[in-house]
Amino acid sequence: MNYYKLNTRNFLTNIKSQHFDENIIIDSLDECYQNTAFSTFPYIMHEMNSKQAMENFNSGNCVALSMYIQKHLLDKYNISSYLIPATIPNKYKFSTYLDICHVALAIPKNKKEIFIVDPAFYFL
Repeated sequence: MNYYKLNTRNFLTNIKSQHFDENIIIDSLDECYQNTAFSTFPYIMHEMNSKQAMENFNSGNCVALSMYIQKHLLDKYNISSYLIPATIPNKYKFSTYLDICHVALAIPKNKKEIFIVDPAFYFL
């Protein structure tokens, strides 16, 4: 399998205060869970990327689901968020997985408070 270099940018220096409460995040997660599904089908069967998977099948992996919530927060509430590289919980890891093999979403409220959401796993 070909792996590409992970390119990241520091978003912490550009955080501006955003006014919202956690109910908006919970509602956005509910919206995602009601309208999308975790699936690798679009990638395997149709060689799609995460954006294409979500647009065509309303499904995808951790990247696609995080992108769905990111778009929803921006479109509905004008809330900025950032895709972040992540690890997965130890109980779901396999020895063949890379250390950073997952994506979650960082939703800054201000410079001291950042919510992390992970729509690919259905637990708090």
